Amino acid sequence: MSRENKIAAAFLLTCAFPPFAAVIAATYGVRWRCRFYAQLLKAQKEAESDPYVLRPFIHHGRAPIRTWLPPKLILMTVAGVAILAASLGYFHAVNAIWVALGFAPILPIDTQLPLWGLLIVMAGWFGTLHLFSKFIHRRYVEGRIFPGYPELLTHIRACKTSEDVLAYAPSLRAAAKTHIRRPYDLYRLWAAWRDEEDHAAYYRSERLLDALELLAQRFPYDSSDEAFRKRYWAYAQSLYRLLLLRDPAKVQHLLFARPYPASPDTTRRDREAKLAQARAQPDIALATHRDLTCIEALEILGLTAQPDLATLKKLKETVLRDTHQDHKKEVLARAFKRLEQAYA
Repeated sequence: MSRENKIAAAFLLTCAFPPFAAVIAATYGVRWRCRFYAQLLKAQKEAESDPYVLRPFIHHGRAPIRTWLPPKLILMTVAGVAILAASLGYFHAVNAIWVALGFAPILPIDTQLPLWGLLIVMAGWFGTLHLFSKFIHRRYVEGRIFPGYPELLTHIRACKTSEDVLAYAPSLRAAAKTHIRRPYDLYRLWAAWRDEEDHAAYYRSERLLDALELLAQRFPYDSSDEAFRKRYWAYAQSLYRLLLLRDPAKVQHLLFARPYPASPDTTRRDREAKLAQARAQPDIALATHRDLTCIEALEILGLTAQPDLATLKKLKETVLRDTHQDHKKEVLARAFKRLEQAYA
């Protein structure tokens, strides 16, 4: 149907049924708003399409999610409509069975369901559903389904190990995708459901920042498992790069803005290697600025005990002949001279 035919049909329907004008106005208002939201989402996608940021974020988004946090607004809307329909059906079914048994109807067939009756039935449905959900939660889904985001966040903060925190981090990431605070978030959630590929633009920043702060607080500094430490760091970096692109001031103070911290084993090995290297080389600075002791002279020459004078002179001749660096030869000569003074 052409645009002109649509306008003519809408005009005729409005004349025949005036309230239809409000429906048309609401429809066009929603369509205009959705187009505006589509432009916002497209601009955000283009701004966050840097492969250095987007690829790690999508790659780590494939991690398994340990818990599920249902979107409360959508869930309550669907549950309310379903319970209302079930309540009406239940009331009329009981009324029909009552009549079929030969009794007078609870209400005349042409009488509408009173409000108090509907409220009683709906209250019964809600109470039953609440008790059933409590039973299921305690019996089967403890730690896997949470009624709200604060409960999920509290549960993760109570985790005792960094392994558990990293395992729950994808759940916080997924919760950022279903975070609804304004109408645009509903459009973003709907667009994410329609899109076959994931994108960083579908995630709000607040819950991603919560996840990043938790990861920073529970980083495994003392862990000897270097593979786990690197996996932990890489996952946190995928969130950090996105948030750094959106709002640098909120993440620049975190651990992940600094270089990767070395593990205790690596730090210990480096310290021992530097100490061994320092012991193997003559302490030139020490030998240059003051007189040497016998013990320092022996350490510079690599000796454990002082040899006799004849052996010392032969060793001095050989070592100084084979040493070609002038500054090192000077230090070695001073060390030999200090040992020779012991026989004077």
